[in-house]
Amino acid sequence: MTAVNEFFEHINFGGRRESFITPTEWRWQWIKFGSGFNDIVSSLRTNVVTGLPVNVYAFKHIDFTDNFVSLNIQSGASSWWSAIGAMNDQISSALIFRRSSREFVQPLKDLLLPDFRAQFDAQTAGTQVRRQGEPIIYAVYVSAHDPNSMLVRVQQSMLVELECWSDYDARVMFDLKFTLGGSPLDAFCAWVTTWVESGPFSGQVFDRLHPRMVAAGGAFTQRLRQRIAPINDQLRAAGIQISELYVLPGSPPAFPPPNSNFGRFGSSFEDCCLVLVRR
Repeated sequence: MTAVNEFFEHINFGGRRESFITPTEWRWQWIKFGSGFNDIVSSLRTNVVTGLPVNVYAFKHIDFTDNFVSLNIQSGASSWWSAIGAMNDQISSALIFRRSSREFVQPLKDLLLPDFRAQFDAQTAGTQVRRQGEPIIYAVYVSAHDPNSMLVRVQQSMLVELECWSDYDARVMFDLKFTLGGSPLDAFCAWVTTWVESGPFSGQVFDRLHPRMVAAGGAFTQRLRQRIAPINDQLRAAGIQISELYVLPGSPPAFPPPNSNFGRFGSSFEDCCLVLVRR
Protein backbone atom coordinates (compact mmCIF):
# COMPACT_ATOMS: atom_id res chain seq x y z
CA MET A 1 0.00 0.00 0.00
CA THR A 2 2.45 2.59 -1.26
CA ALA A 3 2.91 5.76 -3.28
CA VAL A 4 5.88 6.00 -5.66
CA ASN A 5 7.25 9.55 -6.06
CA GLU A 6 9.77 10.27 -8.82
CA PHE A 7 11.78 13.42 -9.54
CA PHE A 8 13.63 13.79 -12.86
CA GLU A 9 16.57 15.82 -14.07
CA HIS A 10 15.02 16.72 -17.44
CA ILE A 11 11.57 17.54 -18.79
CA ASN A 12 9.38 14.64 -19.96
CA PHE A 13 10.88 12.39 -17.25
CA GLY A 14 14.35 12.21 -18.77
CA GLY A 15 17.85 12.13 -17.32
CA ARG A 16 18.72 11.13 -13.79
CA ARG A 17 15.95 10.16 -11.38
CA GLU A 18 15.42 10.03 -7.62
CA SER A 19 12.55 7.88 -6.30
CA PHE A 20 10.89 7.80 -2.88
CA ILE A 21 8.36 5.30 -1.50
CA THR A 22 5.72 6.64 0.90
CA PRO A 23 3.80 3.86 2.72
CA THR A 24 0.12 4.50 3.36
CA GLU A 25 0.61 4.34 7.15
CA TRP A 26 2.94 7.34 7.04
CA ARG A 27 1.24 10.68 7.56
CA TRP A 28 3.95 12.70 5.82
CA GLN A 29 7.45 12.30 4.46
CA TRP A 30 10.07 14.96 3.89
CA ILE A 31 12.79 15.05 1.25
CA LYS A 32 15.83 17.32 1.15
CA PHE A 33 17.69 16.97 -2.12
CA GLY A 34 21.45 16.70 -1.64
CA SER A 35 24.14 18.43 -3.63
CA GLY A 36 23.85 15.90 -6.45
CA PHE A 37 20.16 16.63 -7.11
CA ASN A 38 19.55 20.10 -5.68
CA ASP A 39 18.24 22.65 -8.21
CA ILE A 40 18.14 20.25 -11.17
CA VAL A 41 14.57 18.83 -11.07
CA SER A 42 12.62 19.54 -14.27
CA SER A 43 9.71 17.07 -14.08
CA LEU A 44 8.00 14.87 -11.48
CA ARG A 45 5.28 12.26 -11.14
CA THR A 46 3.56 10.20 -8.47
CA ASN A 47 1.74 6.89 -8.72
CA VAL A 48 -0.50 5.98 -5.78
CA VAL A 49 -0.43 2.23 -6.20
CA THR A 50 -2.78 1.51 -3.29
CA GLY A 51 -3.83 3.05 0.00
CA LEU A 52 -4.55 6.62 0.98
CA PRO A 53 -4.57 9.54 -1.50
CA VAL A 54 -1.52 11.79 -1.73
CA ASN A 55 -0.57 15.46 -1.92
CA VAL A 56 2.96 16.21 -3.15
CA TYR A 57 4.73 19.57 -2.80
CA ALA A 58 8.15 20.37 -4.31
CA PHE A 59 9.70 23.58 -2.92
CA LYS A 60 12.23 26.17 -3.99
CA HIS A 61 14.12 26.14 -0.69
CA ILE A 62 15.63 23.39 1.43
CA ASP A 63 13.41 24.22 4.43
CA PHE A 64 10.10 23.60 2.57
CA THR A 65 9.37 27.27 1.98
CA ASP A 66 8.72 29.76 -0.83
CA ASN A 67 7.33 28.76 -4.24
CA PHE A 68 6.15 25.20 -4.82
CA VAL A 69 4.66 22.96 -7.48
CA SER A 70 2.12 20.42 -6.23
CA LEU A 71 0.29 17.24 -7.23
CA ASN A 72 -3.05 15.82 -6.03
CA ILE A 73 -3.43 12.06 -6.55
CA GLN A 74 -6.24 9.69 -5.63
CA SER A 75 -5.67 6.05 -4.74
CA GLY A 76 -5.03 3.90 -7.81
CA ALA A 77 -4.15 6.92 -9.99
CA SER A 78 -1.10 8.78 -11.26
CA SER A 79 -0.39 12.49 -11.66
CA TRP A 80 2.59 14.37 -13.05
CA TRP A 81 4.24 17.50 -14.33
CA SER A 82 6.19 16.74 -17.51
CA ALA A 83 7.65 20.26 -17.25
CA ILE A 84 7.47 22.74 -14.37
CA GLY A 85 8.00 26.07 -16.14
CA ALA A 86 9.45 28.78 -13.92
CA MET A 87 10.27 26.22 -11.21
CA ASN A 88 12.67 24.39 -13.54
CA ASP A 89 16.05 23.73 -11.85
CA GLN A 90 14.86 25.46 -8.67
CA ILE A 91 13.61 22.60 -6.45
CA SER A 92 15.49 21.85 -3.22
CA SER A 93 12.99 19.94 -1.05
CA ALA A 94 9.67 18.12 -1.14
CA LEU A 95 6.86 16.96 1.15
CA ILE A 96 4.54 13.99 0.55
CA PHE A 97 1.32 13.67 2.55
CA ARG A 98 -0.95 10.61 2.82
CA ARG A 99 -4.44 12.05 3.21
CA SER A 100 -7.42 10.60 5.04
CA SER A 101 -11.19 10.89 4.61
CA ARG A 102 -11.43 11.44 8.38
CA GLU A 103 -9.84 14.90 8.36
CA PHE A 104 -10.93 18.35 9.45
CA VAL A 105 -8.98 21.08 7.60
CA GLN A 106 -8.72 24.63 8.99
CA PRO A 107 -6.87 27.37 7.03
CA LEU A 108 -4.96 29.54 9.49
CA LYS A 109 -4.25 32.84 7.72
CA ASP A 110 -7.69 34.41 8.08
CA LEU A 111 -8.19 32.78 11.48
CA LEU A 112 -5.01 34.09 13.12
CA LEU A 113 -3.41 37.02 11.29
CA PRO A 114 -6.02 39.69 12.11
CA ASP A 115 -5.39 39.05 15.83
CA PHE A 116 -1.65 39.05 15.24
CA ARG A 117 -1.76 42.45 13.54
CA ALA A 118 -3.84 43.86 16.40
CA GLN A 119 -1.46 42.58 19.10
CA PHE A 120 1.63 43.71 17.21
CA ASP A 121 0.26 47.20 16.61
CA ALA A 122 -0.80 47.48 20.27
CA GLN A 123 2.73 46.62 21.46
CA THR A 124 4.41 49.09 19.08
CA ALA A 125 1.93 51.97 19.40
CA GLY A 126 3.70 55.22 20.26
CA THR A 127 7.12 53.79 19.40
CA GLN A 128 9.43 54.17 16.42
CA VAL A 129 8.65 50.65 15.19
CA ARG A 130 6.53 50.19 12.07
CA ARG A 131 5.33 47.06 10.32
CA GLN A 132 6.75 46.65 6.82
CA GLY A 133 4.19 44.85 4.72
CA GLU A 134 1.76 42.24 5.94
CA PRO A 135 2.66 39.33 8.24
CA ILE A 136 3.08 35.90 6.67
CA ILE A 137 2.19 32.52 8.12
CA TYR A 138 3.71 29.19 7.13
CA ALA A 139 4.33 25.68 8.44
CA VAL A 140 7.63 24.60 10.02
CA TYR A 141 8.64 20.97 9.49
CA VAL A 142 11.18 19.01 11.55
CA SER A 143 12.61 15.60 10.79
CA ALA A 144 10.69 13.63 13.43
CA HIS A 145 6.95 13.46 12.76
CA ASP A 146 5.15 13.95 16.07
CA PRO A 147 1.43 13.10 15.66
CA ASN A 148 0.63 15.22 18.72
CA SER A 149 2.25 18.54 17.80
CA MET A 150 3.19 20.80 14.88
CA LEU A 151 4.78 24.21 14.49
CA VAL A 152 3.44 27.18 12.53
CA ARG A 153 5.42 30.41 12.16
CA VAL A 154 4.12 33.96 11.90
CA GLN A 155 6.75 36.36 10.56
CA GLN A 156 6.69 40.15 10.38
CA SER A 157 9.21 42.54 8.84
CA MET A 158 9.69 45.87 10.62
CA LEU A 159 11.33 49.25 10.27
CA VAL A 160 12.82 50.91 13.36
CA GLU A 161 13.13 54.67 12.92
CA LEU A 162 16.01 56.42 14.71
CA GLU A 163 16.32 60.18 15.04
CA CYS A 164 20.12 60.13 15.24
CA TRP A 165 20.91 57.43 12.68
CA SER A 166 19.62 55.64 9.61
CA ASP A 167 16.57 53.44 10.05
CA TYR A 168 17.10 49.79 10.97
CA ASP A 169 15.48 46.80 9.34
CA ALA A 170 14.21 44.20 11.78
CA ARG A 171 12.19 41.00 11.76
CA VAL A 172 10.29 38.96 14.33
CA MET A 173 9.18 35.33 14.14
CA PHE A 174 6.56 33.82 16.44
CA ASP A 175 6.63 30.01 16.50
CA LEU A 176 3.19 28.70 17.41
CA LYS A 177 2.92 25.15 18.71
CA PHE A 178 -0.31 23.22 18.16
CA THR A 179 -0.69 20.18 20.41
CA LEU A 180 -3.22 17.48 21.19
CA GLY A 181 -4.32 16.99 24.77
CA GLY A 182 -7.47 16.88 26.83
CA SER A 183 -9.22 19.84 25.19
CA PRO A 184 -8.36 18.15 22.69
CA LEU A 185 -6.54 20.95 20.82
CA ASP A 186 -4.21 23.49 22.41
CA ALA A 187 -1.95 26.17 20.91
CA PHE A 188 0.54 28.67 22.27
CA CYS A 189 3.48 30.84 21.27
CA ALA A 190 6.48 28.62 22.03
CA TRP A 191 9.32 30.86 20.84
CA VAL A 192 9.86 34.48 19.82
CA THR A 193 12.89 35.28 17.66
CA THR A 194 13.84 38.91 16.99
CA TRP A 195 16.46 39.97 14.44
CA VAL A 196 17.92 43.46 13.96
CA GLU A 197 20.33 44.39 11.16
CA SER A 198 23.90 45.03 12.20
CA GLY A 199 25.09 48.54 13.03
CA PRO A 200 26.35 50.72 15.89
CA PHE A 201 22.92 50.78 17.59
CA SER A 202 21.84 47.17 16.90
CA GLY A 203 22.19 46.06 20.50
CA GLN A 204 20.22 49.00 21.86
CA VAL A 205 17.48 48.53 19.28
CA PHE A 206 17.25 44.81 20.07
CA ASP A 207 17.16 45.38 23.85
CA ARG A 208 14.19 47.72 23.48
CA LEU A 209 12.40 45.78 20.75
CA HIS A 210 12.64 42.15 21.87
CA PRO A 211 10.76 42.50 25.21
CA ARG A 212 7.85 44.10 23.37
CA MET A 213 7.77 41.21 20.92
CA VAL A 214 7.79 38.68 23.79
CA ALA A 215 4.87 40.55 25.36
CA ALA A 216 3.07 40.46 22.01
CA GLY A 217 3.66 36.70 21.89
CA GLY A 218 2.05 36.25 25.30
CA ALA A 219 -0.99 38.30 24.31
CA PHE A 220 -1.17 36.41 21.02
CA THR A 221 -1.30 33.10 22.91
CA GLN A 222 -4.42 34.26 24.73
CA ARG A 223 -6.14 35.21 21.49
CA LEU A 224 -4.96 32.00 19.83
CA ARG A 225 -6.61 29.88 22.52
CA GLN A 226 -9.79 31.92 22.19
CA ARG A 227 -9.79 31.26 18.44
CA ILE A 228 -9.48 27.49 18.78
CA ALA A 229 -12.01 27.22 21.64
CA PRO A 230 -14.98 26.97 19.19
CA ILE A 231 -13.18 24.15 17.36
CA ASN A 232 -12.83 22.24 20.63
CA ASP A 233 -16.47 22.94 21.50
CA GLN A 234 -17.62 21.52 18.16
CA LEU A 235 -15.47 18.42 18.52
CA ARG A 236 -16.71 17.70 22.03
CA ALA A 237 -20.35 18.33 21.11
CA ALA A 238 -20.06 15.88 18.21
CA GLY A 239 -18.19 13.32 20.31
CA ILE A 240 -15.25 13.39 17.88
CA GLN A 241 -11.86 12.19 19.09
CA ILE A 242 -8.67 13.35 17.35
CA SER A 243 -5.84 10.87 16.83
CA GLU A 244 -3.24 13.21 15.30
CA LEU A 245 -2.62 16.60 13.73
CA TYR A 246 -0.40 17.97 10.99
CA VAL A 247 -0.09 21.07 8.82
CA LEU A 248 -0.40 21.40 5.03
CA PRO A 249 1.54 24.17 3.24
CA GLY A 250 -0.33 26.84 1.30
CA SER A 251 -4.06 27.13 0.73
CA PRO A 252 -6.28 24.01 0.99
CA PRO A 253 -5.67 21.66 -1.96
CA ALA A 254 -8.63 20.55 -4.08
CA PHE A 255 -9.10 17.10 -2.60
CA PRO A 256 -10.17 14.63 -3.77
CA PRO A 257 -8.92 16.20 -7.01
CA PRO A 258 -10.96 16.29 -10.20
CA ASN A 259 -9.11 15.54 -13.42
CA SER A 260 -8.91 19.25 -14.16
CA ASN A 261 -7.16 20.02 -10.86
CA PHE A 262 -4.28 17.55 -10.65
CA GLY A 263 -1.95 20.15 -9.09
CA ARG A 264 -0.89 23.78 -9.11
CA PHE A 265 1.86 26.31 -8.53
CA GLY A 266 1.75 28.14 -5.21
CA SER A 267 3.73 29.47 -2.25
CA SER A 268 4.22 28.27 1.30
CA PHE A 269 3.72 31.89 2.39
CA GLU A 270 0.18 32.22 0.99
CA ASP A 271 -1.35 30.31 3.94
CA CYS A 272 -1.14 27.00 5.79
CA CYS A 273 -3.80 24.59 6.99
CA LEU A 274 -4.13 22.81 10.31
CA VAL A 275 -5.37 19.26 9.77
CA LEU A 276 -7.03 17.22 12.53
CA VAL A 277 -7.46 13.48 11.91
CA ARG A 278 -10.44 11.74 13.55
CA ARG A 279 -9.98 8.36 15.19
